[in-house]
Amino acid sequence: MSKEIKAFAVNTRAYDEGDRDLGEWVSFPVTKEEIKAVYDRIGIDGTHFKEIFLDDFKTDVAGLDKILSVHTDIDELNYLALCLSELPQSELAKLEAIAEISPFKDIKSFIDFAPNVDYYVLIDGVKNAEDLGNYYLYKSGMVQMPEEWKAGIDPKAFGEHILKDELGNFTKTGYLIKSDDFWLDDYCGKGDIHKDFLVSPQAIFKPSAKEKPSVMEQLGKTKEQAVKLQSPMKKSELER
Repeated sequence: MSKEIKAFAVNTRAYDEGDRDLGEWVSFPVTKEEIKAVYDRIGIDGTHFKEIFLDDFKTDVAGLDKILSVHTDIDELNYLALCLSELPQSELAKLEAIAEISPFKDIKSFIDFAPNVDYYVLIDGVKNAEDLGNYYLYKSGMVQMPEEWKAGIDPKAFGEHILKDELGNFTKTGYLIKSDDFWLDDYCGKGDIHKDFLVSPQAIFKPSAKEKPSVMEQLGKTKEQAVKLQSPMKKSELER
């Protein structure tokens, strides 16, 4: 099940001129065609009305609401939503646990989570030391001994020992630990986003046509020639 990420896109110039209601809720990820239709409805034309800002948000991605603001970039938000939409629910559940223990501080960290999902291990449903001990004894396959021997081990004490050794954390979702993988700082900025996923007005609307060339430019005259034509030489100078 995909996560909800919505933002209220507002026409900046119209807002500044007093029209505070000229905006629309957008669900991410969004395609270029879909966002173009939104821009048309809220008056963004790429010429007189060129900019938008995100005024409000709705999301069930754990911890994301804490870092979203009017300064959030729509291209980065769309890219994040796209990255998360490709993850299975088992990986998205890790975000719930991370938000409890060590919340991400910026949108870059959320984007980087997608290629770094194996940095964390989440054991679903393990909420305390006894659960942890039972998991390792009977479900993990890591404790190889006769079942009657396992019955003689206190699962709570065993779980407490494992917790201390692994430096893990119990969360509402389950038991979260870090794996031996390295965290890769994969996302470096908007330059890493493929143009097909850029949805800001600047990316949607083509640059406005150049101003009509001057008469001199139409005649193919250079700047130097234009100066000479503006300051013609005297007849006497031409005859020399």
